[in-house]
Amino acid sequence: MTLHQLRIFESVARHLNVTRASQELHMSQPAVSQQLKLLEQQYGARFVVRIGQGVGLTERGRAFLDAIKPIIAKVEEVESTFKVKSNEKRSSFLTVGGVVIIL
Repeated sequence: MTLHQLRIFESVARHLNVTRASQELHMSQPAVSQQLKLLEQQYGARFVVRIGQGVGLTERGRAFLDAIKPIIAKVEEVESTFKVKSNEKRSSFLTVGGVVIIL
């Protein structure tokens, strides 16, 4: 399980649609489906089922979503706290070296 997979699952669960989740995540639909499949294989459980044009969460999928929501929220909190904003200046260092030549 990776944080990336958790974000993918959360987005699919929120949209109940793999295509919309893939658009939000800037990923291809097959890549999202593949990550969902890997996550389900890792836990030996079905988290989503296909329903017409979208997906639905299984009971196990709803429980998994409830378990990962605090993790996703905490990661978002850390990112928003520590990520450098584009309008903030970043600290940078300039290293200057020189040579003294005596003639």
